[in-house]
Amino acid sequence: MTPDQLPLEEFLEEADDLIQELESSLLELESNLEDRSIIDRIFRAMHTIKGGAGMVMQSELSEYAHHLESLLDQVRSGVVGCTSELVSTLLKANDCIIGFIKKIRGEGEVDEDLKQTTLKELKSYSNPQSDPVVEEKKEPPPQLEKPVKTQKSQKQTFLITLRFQEEFLKLGSDPLLVFSQLSELGEMSVIPHLSELPDYQAYDPEKLYMWWSIKLSTEHGLEDIENVLIFFQEGNQLNIQSIDTPDEGQTQVVKAHEQMIRDAEASDDASTEEEIRNELKTVMKNMTTLIITNRAPTIELCDEVVFIEDGSVKAQGTHAELIDNVDTYKSLFLENESVDTQ
Repeated sequence: MTPDQLPLEEFLEEADDLIQELESSLLELESNLEDRSIIDRIFRAMHTIKGGAGMVMQSELSEYAHHLESLLDQVRSGVVGCTSELVSTLLKANDCIIGFIKKIRGEGEVDEDLKQTTLKELKSYSNPQSDPVVEEKKEPPPQLEKPVKTQKSQKQTFLITLRFQEEFLKLGSDPLLVFSQLSELGEMSVIPHLSELPDYQAYDPEKLYMWWSIKLSTEHGLEDIENVLIFFQEGNQLNIQSIDTPDEGQTQVVKAHEQMIRDAEASDDASTEEEIRNELKTVMKNMTTLIITNRAPTIELCDEVVFIEDGSVKAQGTHAELIDNVDTYKSLFLENESVDTQ
């Protein structure tokens, strides 16, 4: 196996498991048409297949799975009713996905007739006015209203760290596709970390030197985020940290960012002063932040400094004011500055 086959092989192995899960869940759904948990399970599996196919550049399969995912999302929200006819269509669509996987492996071709038939049926469910007979069979409206109550969950905030291996690009993967999949889950802010970039002479354009930390606010759960990253666990350092964020959630978000800063300080490969300063700037942006530190470069970032000596407040003001007016502060600052730059 060549290195550029690794992510594709990982996707195919995972896809085999997801296809089996889809089939068993669909058969279970046939006798439990109102069971929201089964529908959610099917939706997550389809979402993972769609995302994974896109990440390994299998656009045909990704596009097909996207049609299925869209319909399943309508079923989850109660816009489209779950009927035995719909389950039958989804089982046929699962057979079609098996055909896609065989084609990717070089073991066969996709059944185009089955593909077009299932796409036509999927469209008829999304546009029920074009098929009045199906409309009449979805008679009991109470079924449609049940899922609506549970459609929205409380927003959560996650801090995600993505450290891909240097050979990530050579393996045929693209971090931008990962960001695109994560952004579908909610509001996302990304912080790139550049401290590991080598000098120009040593720079290899085929290697990945950056890593990223991401704040994601979403109504989706941890499992949905893990599904996006499922094909990239091997050989990469990926971390997802969940934070409870009542109201503005500033306090806990700050604490989590501060933990990232401590991790950066303790890490051999991310310990530069510039990186720590960049993390702090992110923490402090648009919010009041209390920082306890004796690091000279960190103190310079603060709008106001409280100088404490022997357990009591000796002076308070801007950094420049304390440098000009408090000799003890000035000498300690200069002493720490010289230590930090060594």
